[in-house]
Amino acid sequence: MSVVQSESQPGVTGEPAVAWPGPLTFVGPGKMGGPMVRLLLRAGAPLTVLARRPEVRDEFAELGARTASTLEEAVDGAAVVMACLFDEPQLNEVVLGDGGLVRLAAPGTVLVSHTTTGLVTLGRIEEAARERGQSLVDAPVSGAAEEIEDGRLTILAGGEPEVVERVLPVLSAYSTVVRTGGVGTASRAKLVNNLLFTANVQLVAAAAELGRALGIEDAGLLAALSRCSGGSEAVRHMVAAGRTPEEFGARASRYLRKDVLAALAAAAELGADAALLERVARTGPIDMVGSATEV
Repeated sequence: MSVVQSESQPGVTGEPAVAWPGPLTFVGPGKMGGPMVRLLLRAGAPLTVLARRPEVRDEFAELGARTASTLEEAVDGAAVVMACLFDEPQLNEVVLGDGGLVRLAAPGTVLVSHTTTGLVTLGRIEEAARERGQSLVDAPVSGAAEEIEDGRLTILAGGEPEVVERVLPVLSAYSTVVRTGGVGTASRAKLVNNLLFTANVQLVAAAAELGRALGIEDAGLLAALSRCSGGSEAVRHMVAAGRTPEEFGARASRYLRKDVLAALAAAAELGADAALLERVARTGPIDMVGSATEV
């Protein structure tokens, strides 16, 4: 295994150099991926960034990245490739397509997928990577874009212990890493988390309806809940966003809906009982999931 030593961060003394696992490539430097890239470059990572738009390449080149405009160029020589893509269709195209990561990356490469995905797609990626002699780390993210550069991003990591250990210096540059077990456990944990979060949003919305009936304004109730035992991450996010439960839920549903449906599909596939969480997520005051026929 090749290891690349970086210099300490500029302006920081007494910090040991990071032992990078070799040349790194980042695919998908968008809303979430962009801040990750900036933190990696700030830490001195030997990083290539795939960016098809010239202005994006210019931005990261100025920060010290090697930039590439094609996937083939980007993965050339990479020991670890991180992919931060929006959804399963993008993941299928970029990772599994005829000109995708699995076909282009060399045997021995570690592929790190930051995209929350269902079990079928993840299984296909793992199988394809294994056939090419590559390793997969299942690494969905938990947190918002604005939390990344503040050091508040969490990454769930599933994979062979030695492979996760190999990429730990990379992931730790932009997140707190929680190991969940083998490949697939991280995505399953993320799907369960998002189903539970959706149910919590619905419960807070129901509590707000009760509070209004009792003469309590939303702001006062949410402020109380955020400091009391009935509080949750859903309440904290609503307070931080300054939105009512209904406003917050309507906005969040755009991002949560696909994950909730994937969680329910995974439960059905494995014969697991998700009935209570599903009922709360579907029947709360906010339309966040859709009808039961969609699973």
